Amino acid sequence: MILKHMEFLFVLQYFIPLITPEVAVEKELKNFQCSLYSSKAMNCSWLPANQTADDLQLYYWYPGESHKTACSDYKPRASEKIGCRLRGDFLEHDVYFLFNGTLNGLSVQKTFRVCPVHYVKPPAPRVKITEEGKDLLLSWDPPDLAAHHCWVYILNYSMCRESLSKEIQYKYDNVAVYVPYDLRCQYRVQVKAVYKKSCGAGGSDWSDVELYGVEDLNFDWLMTVFAILIPAAVGLFILLCLCCFMKHREKLFPKIPQPSLILKDMLNSNKEQKSFVGNLYVPAVEEMECKISLEKDSTLLLMQPDP
Repeated sequence: MILKHMEFLFVLQYFIPLITPEVAVEKELKNFQCSLYSSKAMNCSWLPANQTADDLQLYYWYPGESHKTACSDYKPRASEKIGCRLRGDFLEHDVYFLFNGTLNGLSVQKTFRVCPVHYVKPPAPRVKITEEGKDLLLSWDPPDLAAHHCWVYILNYSMCRESLSKEIQYKYDNVAVYVPYDLRCQYRVQVKAVYKKSCGAGGSDWSDVELYGVEDLNFDWLMTVFAILIPAAVGLFILLCLCCFMKHREKLFPKIPQPSLILKDMLNSNKEQKSFVGNLYVPAVEEMECKISLEKDSTLLLMQPDP
């Protein structure tokens, strides 16, 4: 019995150094995750527990390599390390990670294996909106990660309170989409890049909302004002035209006699002309008496010269 008890203590003493680091590292950090945001860059983060080793270090290496590279760019929070920015060729290889440190005098170690292509998370696209003719050109640059055929883009935009969504796959350096442009509407555009399952997994966050065009509320207010003012102005113009017409209608549209009256007047005038020609007026001959008397002019006698 004593021999069996001693064997149990021997076995327990043998396994304590192997179990203790595992328990210690679980208490030291949790929720370890990585995201590949570029073809040559990856971010890894974790949440520290209540007790954290002061000399905690993160190492990484590729399968088949013996050399381990230490993280040189930690993300701090207060006095704790909560992440690491890594540089390397992560798109084609899996990556091993090793946490190493000392907690309460005990050496703690934990190893992780990550396949970066299943944790792709590039920065959100930046949408540009330009007006071209009767359309709007929506464009953005594809992520700097993997081939263009590995990306699918979800485009959400709204116009005049109508929401639309499109799934777009583009194989060129710049993604461009044309949508009809309505001057009455304000456009709100968002884009998200999704990594295809045939290439891996992951995707970006939604981009910031880009606005273009007049605001819908202002447009509704202007339309209401126009709907009131334009009919009122047209009605006032018509009323003024009617008043002007009534005042000057005799000048603008003189009275035209009826054709029957014109014909009747012509017939009457012809009859009067015939009767006047048949009874011509012959004036009576008046007799006038003229008396002529001759008198001598004394002035002529005085003006005669002497013989």
